[in-house]
Amino acid sequence: MRLVYFVIIFLFSTQIYGQQWVQKASMPLTIPARNHPVTFAIGEFGYVVTGNTAFGFSNDFLRYNTQTNQWQVLTDFPGDRRGYAYGTAYDGKGYVGFGVGDFDYNDLWRYDPATGTWEELTPCPCPGRRHPAFAESGGKIYVGLGDNLNLGNLNDFWAYDIATDTWEELPDFPSHDRHHPYYFSIGKNIYVGMGHGNAVVDDWVVYKDLYKYDTENGTWTGLNDFPGEARVAGTQFTYNGKGYILHGEGEDHALMEDGEFWEYSPADDTWLQLTSAPGGSRWAPGTFVVNNTVYSVAGSTFNYVDKRDLWSYQFAPISSTTDVPEGTSISISPNPITDHIRLNLPVSEQVTNEPVRYEIWTPDGKHCHSGTTQSNIIHMDFLKEGSYLLQLTNDQSTQTLRFVKI
Repeated sequence: MRLVYFVIIFLFSTQIYGQQWVQKASMPLTIPARNHPVTFAIGEFGYVVTGNTAFGFSNDFLRYNTQTNQWQVLTDFPGDRRGYAYGTAYDGKGYVGFGVGDFDYNDLWRYDPATGTWEELTPCPCPGRRHPAFAESGGKIYVGLGDNLNLGNLNDFWAYDIATDTWEELPDFPSHDRHHPYYFSIGKNIYVGMGHGNAVVDDWVVYKDLYKYDTENGTWTGLNDFPGEARVAGTQFTYNGKGYILHGEGEDHALMEDGEFWEYSPADDTWLQLTSAPGGSRWAPGTFVVNNTVYSVAGSTFNYVDKRDLWSYQFAPISSTTDVPEGTSISISPNPITDHIRLNLPVSEQVTNEPVRYEIWTPDGKHCHSGTTQSNIIHMDFLKEGSYLLQLTNDQSTQTLRFVKI
């Protein structure tokens, strides 16, 4: 009965959370409304930098405090004013690059919130470009596709190693050249698809295909097509091991009626449509994820009216208990931890001593580590302080448990 009760409560809470979009404080009136804002999250803050405004390209920089629902204007981004750029975060720092201003850029910048300073990194030895794919996995930033003012649509693919400040050219994207694709990273894989390109010379098309790049094997794999209308020019993010796409234009390269919101599950290569964002679809908004909430900011509405508003969507909290068969669940101790975690195995596995596979993630879906253990101890010395998710897999079940490193 206890297990049944938990399942009912969990499903009920899942329906409560994540069904409503909530409007938050808009960007300050001193900051122009915009499309194509570059966004990333560090800690409890979401950051917005550069973008396209009615006054031209921007180098504005501001951050949103998710705890107080307040915006703060920061010192301008020191690079050239630009639009159609992208960003991500890794290890407590923000990364921003590419886009277009006076010309197409191939640069990369790093922001350190501890010092409030920007550092210019080694530029990509590749053509500059607008609206490429731009995603981090395993301490590397993967950049590709997009379009160049002189070269048109591109399909090359590159990796920037954050630790060594070096670039490496990877196998090309295996389909048509395109710009403004949707993309996200899940574990060791980068997912890229949809977008706008030229399937036939002088004939534009909006795509609905999807591909996976395995960062360990260096190979591309074609996946199932996106089941909805072909689309381009939206926004995307990763949360809890799944990919999400939001807003954009449809197959006619015009805004869709609804601000469609879709979830991608890599386990079975399927999509699930979620509650649409209010007010119709938008062209090129930004998103950032803090804890179990995604925030969507700015973008253009019908007739390409730029906005400065902010909306949030809360996912169901990730429970420390998982729906698994009775007698097969694994618990962990201690929690919080300092240097290691102990797996308390069910009696059946204590006898067979079968290895337990594990993966460690941050709450926003960044993969930290994976391995197997037969000693029931997983060492966590390498992790920074913070909240994490531990996915445990044995022959009978898969569980996701939350723990805190102190």
